[in-house]
Amino acid sequence: TTSSDPSDYANRVKSELSNVVSTSSGDKNKEASYFTNDKNTPQSILNARKLAEDPEAGYEYKGDHYAGWCQAFVENTAQNGGNDGTSAKEAWLNHSIKGKAVADPTLKDAKPGDLVYFDAAPSNQGYGHTGIYEGNGKFISATDVGIQDNYDINKWMDENGQSILGYVPMR
Repeated sequence: TTSSDPSDYANRVKSELSNVVSTSSGDKNKEASYFTNDKNTPQSILNARKLAEDPEAGYEYKGDHYAGWCQAFVENTAQNGGNDGTSAKEAWLNHSIKGKAVADPTLKDAKPGDLVYFDAAPSNQGYGHTGIYEGNGKFISATDVGIQDNYDINKWMDENGQSILGYVPMR
């Protein structure tokens, strides 16, 4: 379970980061937390994880207005980011019009670093949701409680009543 208390999130992030620092400078055979980056990690994920170091980073783009946090997050971290729309819903439509979107809710051909899009739902005032696919059914995204890394996509859909629309390849 994820706490909605920002101080709990901040403490978790600090704990995970200290684990990464101690693991990366210690035993190379010891497996680090999910913040571990290897040479194959796409730059967009590295950028996103760097922002995850700041528990308030999910709030800095749009102040206290929910629309656009996740979209601004992917635009500021994605390798080929740009101004794709004011919300995830609008960005998905723009990617679709440009022929860049892959409407595949299974994400079977999605690769780490691709953008994953979810449909609009009442849980987020109809704006939709987006994040950066990390592989193995996980993604990183800005949410109303900060940046969530290594978040299980199925858990997100269950908790927020949103389905996957598909993904946008970023390679």
